[in-house]
Amino acid sequence: MRDWFGDFMYMSEILPRFSNKFKKPNDNTLSKKMDNDMSLGAIISGNFFIGTGRRIGGKYIVTYLHVVKKITNPGGLASIADIDRSKLDDPTVYVTFASSLKRRQRPKFHIKPDVIYINAQFEFAILELKSFECLPRGHKDRVSEIRPENANKFKKSHDSTLSEQMVNNMSVKMKSVGAIISNDSVRGTVFRVGSKYVMTALHVVKSVTNPRGLPSIADTDWSKLDHPTVYIKFAASVMDDQSPKFYIKPDVIYMNKQLDIAILELKSLECLPRSLKLSKYMGHVKCVNIIGFGHPIDPRKRLDPNCEVLNINHIITAIENFFNANPSVLQLNGLKPGGIKGEYNELGNTFMFPCHTFFEQGSSGAPAIEENDVVGILVKGMPFSYYEMRDSPYFTASGIDKLPNNLKFELCIKTESIFNDMRYVVPMLADDLFD
Repeated sequence: MRDWFGDFMYMSEILPRFSNKFKKPNDNTLSKKMDNDMSLGAIISGNFFIGTGRRIGGKYIVTYLHVVKKITNPGGLASIADIDRSKLDDPTVYVTFASSLKRRQRPKFHIKPDVIYINAQFEFAILELKSFECLPRGHKDRVSEIRPENANKFKKSHDSTLSEQMVNNMSVKMKSVGAIISNDSVRGTVFRVGSKYVMTALHVVKSVTNPRGLPSIADTDWSKLDHPTVYIKFAASVMDDQSPKFYIKPDVIYMNKQLDIAILELKSLECLPRSLKLSKYMGHVKCVNIIGFGHPIDPRKRLDPNCEVLNINHIITAIENFFNANPSVLQLNGLKPGGIKGEYNELGNTFMFPCHTFFEQGSSGAPAIEENDVVGILVKGMPFSYYEMRDSPYFTASGIDKLPNNLKFELCIKTESIFNDMRYVVPMLADDLFD
């Protein structure tokens, strides 16, 4: 199967609840390929509208996983398999691309009784159409949507432009960033370091070895890394079947729980992309370029350029001002003592720095690059309670939805801090990675 994810771009139109509510207010991330050939359709079952789907590639439809389950098991019965694919073959189940569902003469495109691909983490599925004769091209001329009254008359509020040299430089570096995959699901971002290693966040590794956090599994039980369904891909899309899989040795060569950092060793060095250069000294950095997976709309690898590194003193002042004006936010139920305000105490750790990026879940482990060097590794979003509660019914009632964008950001671990620990714990590895 070819990389048909390159055939659609504006997934926000069919995946609105994945739109960015956390992090940067604007998306200026870039993928290797940006294409807008698409077509929006309605999925019908028994003459009822079930959900929306987007045609991708030549004969596929992408939609929500719960839409598929509404067809295959509408009652949610335990006696029926989670996805009984045979029900997709029902003659009353089809896709239509008509502008109105009231049109009696609308063409119907029936679905093959199979689910080509499922991603449980991002909750979407790929279906295959039986026939793609007379399918609409779905090409949309985005330029025609620009109106003079909406044009930016006097610059953007910030500069996110890139020179040709920067674009070429980042394009090369993107090849060294990959995704760690377990059971066909992206667990996080990794990037090449040293002679035969990859670096990522420690919690990403543990999401593979102990996804449910069971106390019966030892913290240092890395045996699941050796499973054939666990591997790394450096392709632009993890669903590119032609790209090689790189398997991992069942061990963590280096880890630091406080820094949330782990180094994994690859089994094979054949066709490995080049390693990224790690900085021993961060200095004063105003912005970083972040490469990773975890874009809220597009599952492919992307680059978020010129992410602002935030001034901690300014953040602390803004936090005090916000919580003084909104005391109810401190009274959230189910949060750790001290409420959401206490979560910002991590800003006092000198081994990390905050920045704004558009990435979300799946980006943990992504490199933060300043010019040619990696200066940080993205490990978490802050405040964590906002991220946990935004899909909760208590989201609005708690008042946490009022949290302004400037108080939502990511934390990156400084490579300088990793080096200062590693050179004493495993000096030979430090020499390999940093020299």
